[in-house]
Order: sequence, then structure tokens, then C-alpha cells
Amino acid sequence: MNKKVSIIVPVYNVEKSIDRCVSSLVNQTYQNIEIILLNDGSKDNSLKKIKEWEKKYPDKIKCESHKNQGVGMTRNKGIDLATGEYLTFVDSDDYLDEDFIEILMNNIEDYDIIVSGYRGVTEDKKVQFERLIGKTPWAPYRQLVIWAKLYKTKLIKQNNIKFNRLKTAEDVVFSMTTYSKTQKVKTIKYAGYNYVDNFSSVTHDDKVRVENNVVEILTLVSKPIDQDKKYKEQNKKLLNYLYLKFFTIYLMDKAKVLDKKELKAYNKEVTEYLEEKYKENNWKISFCYQKDEPFFVNLSINIVVLCRKIKLTNLLLWMLNKVYYKGKKK
Repeated sequence: MNKKVSIIVPVYNVEKSIDRCVSSLVNQTYQNIEIILLNDGSKDNSLKKIKEWEKKYPDKIKCESHKNQGVGMTRNKGIDLATGEYLTFVDSDDYLDEDFIEILMNNIEDYDIIVSGYRGVTEDKKVQFERLIGKTPWAPYRQLVIWAKLYKTKLIKQNNIKFNRLKTAEDVVFSMTTYSKTQKVKTIKYAGYNYVDNFSSVTHDDKVRVENNVVEILTLVSKPIDQDKKYKEQNKKLLNYLYLKFFTIYLMDKAKVLDKKELKAYNKEVTEYLEEKYKENNWKISFCYQKDEPFFVNLSINIVVLCRKIKLTNLLLWMLNKVYYKGKKK
């Protein structure tokens, strides 16, 4: 297979890591690629650096620059510019193994999306962990980041799938929208995407944790699901688990930044939303398990469900506050 692949890279204040990223792209063993570098109003030398790469590889690289709009809107511009029959997203802090595109293209067959695993690495390329995903029906839902995947461009453009302006979880909404538009999703037990954990990023920002509107996130996730009754019915067991996982993960995340009173109010708001969502779908909030999930995730979800059933949620919230809350940061 020698179909063109578009690689979309948002660029914002990454002068220290952009060379590593772009070098891994131009050195892919799969040659029929276009690399779209999108400068999102960087204030450092990022634009200068990507222009140098474009000058060096004019047949492979195109650069665009615009005022700061955020990563989601920047990726949308990349989708509009993509001319490949397939596309993939790479964050500018991260980098690919040289055979990443080739292996995914060799395995995608007639699927619309292929999902691979990834490695967590440090800035000096030390591997912290490697996440491989299985082949169960749940496997794609464990991987709701938008990178480490290859998408058929037609799927994205014909369904007008776009990123929103959320500061976090925009990749979750995008992934769930793509999954709801096709049943042709394949997983592959391979990790060639290297995720560099950046502790200054918004995902580690306590201010963003406080501001995260979880009901808004869940509403956006639900929108494409609710539009397709057949998809929802065929995947109700998976979706049931998914909502409970979201609820549990965000509850623990919020416990880091909310005091007892705030955490209780947050839990009440999201619980009411979930109860209404489950009622309209005729689902039950009940114990659940997914083989591909870590033991801790399955355990945490079921503890939340158990506490709800035996009316000990307030005790659970108190315990989470004791374990995670470190006080307000000044």
C-alpha cells in the first residue's frame, strides 16, 4: 500500500522539542507522507525552526501560522489542509519510531481507524512504561487519546468531525465521535508512538482541574452517541462502563483540587446528570469489569458503585479528600 498519509502537528512554544519531533517524521520508512506543521501563535523560536524544516524538505513539509487559537482549532486547520487518504496526529513534544507509519499502513487493510499502543518516555528518551492494547471490543475505548492512531481521511471529512475548544478532553470527544461513525475499527499490539510526559502542560494544571466542566465534557461525548440509536444499542455494555469510568477518574482528579464542600457539590451535580442519562437510556448503574483495564481502574469504579448502593458516598468523598486534597494553591 502506498497511499498518502497526512501527519498533523500543532506547534506552540516548543522550540526545545520540535526538532526531535520533526526529525522522527521526516525519517519515517514509509515515504508517501505530508507533514503539516501548524504554528499556533508561538512566542518563542518555534516558527523559525519549522520554517527551517520546511525549507530543507519542501516536498514533504508545509507550514502554516496563525494567531493563538488553541490545540483543537489548530488541528481542525490541519484536517482542512490534509490531502492524504489517511491522517494521523502527533503532538510536538512527542516523536515516532521510524517504522510507525509503515506498520500501521501495513495493517490497516479496509478499516477506517487503526489504534496502536504507545510508550511513556522522559525528555531524555528513557522509557517509563509501554501500553499495548488488546483485541477485545473494549480495547479501542481504552485508547481515547487521538494520537497513536491512523484515520481514513474520508471518515473525518465526510462526517465533518472537528475538535472543540475544551482545554482538556477534546481528544476524548473526538475519539468517541469517530468511533460512533464507524464499526470498522482495528487494534494492533504495537507501540511506536513515544509520549513525552510534560508536567507543565494543561493536563497537569490544577487551575484547569478546577475549571473542568465534567457535565459539559460528558454532554459533548454523549452527543454523537445519542445520534445513532443502533450504535448505542450495540455497544450499551461498553458505553455503560465508559460513563462510569469517566465519572470515577474525574472524581479522583477533582478530589485533588476541591475541598470537602466543593467535592460534595461536584459529586451531586455529576451524579444527577448520570442518573438522568442512565434513566433515558434504560441503563442501570451496576458493577462492571473490562479485561483490558488495569485492576486499579476496575476496582475504583466498583468501589464508587458499591458506595452508592449502600449509601456510603459521603464517606467515600471524605476519604478521597483526605488522600488527595493538598489545600488551595496560592
